[in-house]
Amino acid sequence: MLTRRLALVGASSIFQDGLRAVLNAVEEFRIVGEAQDMAGALHAIGRCHPDVLLIDTESVESGWLARLPDLHGHADGPAPRVLLLIVSADDGQLMRAAAAGVDGWVLKDEETADLVAAIRALSSGYAWLSPQVARRLLDHWRDTLAAPPKPPSEEVDRLSRRELSVLGLVAHGCSNAEIADELVLGEATVKTHVSRILTKLDLHNRVQLAAFAHRNGLTE
Repeated sequence: MLTRRLALVGASSIFQDGLRAVLNAVEEFRIVGEAQDMAGALHAIGRCHPDVLLIDTESVESGWLARLPDLHGHADGPAPRVLLLIVSADDGQLMRAAAAGVDGWVLKDEETADLVAAIRALSSGYAWLSPQVARRLLDHWRDTLAAPPKPPSEEVDRLSRRELSVLGLVAHGCSNAEIADELVLGEATVKTHVSRILTKLDLHNRVQLAAFAHRNGLTE
């Protein structure tokens, strides 16, 4: 059976005790590390190599959001997927967290099954949005699409014509398989293009790629 390695971030609390009990009850989950703050989370990444990092935003220190980008530089191998446990979907926090590379959000009053499904999704390479979060992000992208596009930035010049085609399809929500079908490419080739685009633009995930494409009028 596939083992999904988890690390918990947040000060000890009754909620954390319950969370730990829930996760330990799932056979494929293994809690490999715990930390009270983001500094501890960085240490846990380097020491425990978790697949998913669960951050309880209510019990971690106030400056946690600014530390999120640091998480991607402390893993010897692939960086862990980041799942936020939140009380409510605050617009400003959501957008900054998305830009910083967060992969999923779960509201703390959701069902246990939703949390388990979110962890499984993230550890398999997918994202997870609670319905309330999805609504907020969708409204944000609609507002972004309605705004007049800005002149392309200098960063666009770093991309080849093929990479621009791939980026445009990523921004429209296409999967690697769908992009491969559209551009008549192998799925592995598309994956390589997406990885190179992320590197060239110094971005971390497809949400950030989509935001970049919309900001620079590359979605026509």
